[in-house]
Amino acid sequence: MLPVVTTLGMVFSFMLGANVLVEKVFAWPGIGSFAVEALVVSDYAAVQGFVLAMAVLFVLLNLLIDVVYTLADPRVGMES
Repeated sequence: MLPVVTTLGMVFSFMLGANVLVEKVFAWPGIGSFAVEALVVSDYAAVQGFVLAMAVLFVLLNLLIDVVYTLADPRVGMES
């Protein structure tokens, strides 16, 4: 079960980065295309907000993976 959780975590992490590319290629409105447009017009505050949001999502995703690890395998849990 742990390799499956690890692979899913990597896939979802990759999807966070690929979001920008997919939105620009298919002309979908979203946070990725907003970030690219903000970068083109030099709106650095919006770009910083996008980077911060993606970083927080990445950290939360990794935290969720760690929690699932402890649920899937009790040997992985924290010791006092």
